[in-house]
Amino acid sequence: MAATSMSILDEPVDYRDLKEWIAEQERNPKPLSPLQQRAISDLRRSIEPEIGNRDWVSLMNRYTQAHGGTPAFIDEPAPEERWTYRCLFKPTADAEQMAFPNPEAGFTPNEQGIPAAPSFSRKKDAKQYAAKCCIEWLMNGGYMPTDGTSVEFPKPLRTSRHATSTPTPAPAAKKPKRDNPDANPDNRAQRRAAAAAALAADDNNNDNSDSNDDDDPPATKRVEEKCRLLNFAIPHYKITPSLLPTDSTTTTERETASFTTPSNPQFFDGRADFGADAIKVPEGLGRVTNVYGRRNAREKAAEEVLVWLLAEEGRRLAEVDEMMAMVGGPEPLPQAGEA
Repeated sequence: MAATSMSILDEPVDYRDLKEWIAEQERNPKPLSPLQQRAISDLRRSIEPEIGNRDWVSLMNRYTQAHGGTPAFIDEPAPEERWTYRCLFKPTADAEQMAFPNPEAGFTPNEQGIPAAPSFSRKKDAKQYAAKCCIEWLMNGGYMPTDGTSVEFPKPLRTSRHATSTPTPAPAAKKPKRDNPDANPDNRAQRRAAAAAALAADDNNNDNSDSNDDDDPPATKRVEEKCRLLNFAIPHYKITPSLLPTDSTTTTERETASFTTPSNPQFFDGRADFGADAIKVPEGLGRVTNVYGRRNAREKAAEEVLVWLLAEEGRRLAEVDEMMAMVGGPEPLPQAGEA
């Protein structure tokens, strides 16, 4: 039987090999081969700023619909079949027009070390990044909330001046204990059955949603890719109903309720379980609470994990760049026709 071949792309990255190679280059410098030069150049081109899985363009359009103005997006071709985008926007009617990304919001060093708008292999990603830079600038400037969803600040509740003089109605007489539906064991069983049915329906919707494969993969799938790349175990997500006992219960009843029936089966807590690799990641990574919907809780937990994985990837790449800088920049690639 023929042996199964493994692609080099399936092998985990071992940074120790790179360190040993760099150390050898420092002791006994040798010219970089064309293959090494090309590999370093490809690595630098493949590093693109993170845009996440939020639709920044739609969020930008919602903001301008609520506050006025219309953002203009201009695409610009970049070298090597890549793209950049600019988002032109006026934060206020009397302000000058601004372009995003800019040196204060979104510029990154290019191959010459000069801050510039980063390029992307897809036009869609370049446009989303331009909108993201504008949205983050608005958030930092206090023009919009920082939750990444709302485009207007909540209005304060208005209190009546006569609230203190309004007589408080007398409390209704308590019904006999036998009329309390919660005191009936049969009613409690029916409520638990209804909660279980709601959870099962939400699980079914979650399975159907995960089967959709759109252009932008969900955070859970991106976490799987990053974990394989960084040699981490792929986490399992523990999703449980949020425990929200009412204020009318006593401490003993609240502790008992938290292990029996959730007060609202539509809200969930989630956490990421890395198994044996839990010691390699920060404690509590991927923990979220009170999220509406089981699928949303799972995605929110994955987003928390993804943020840390991207930071860890950037730290490793920065370490590689630093070691490469000690060796020296790559020599120019040979031109066509040269030996």
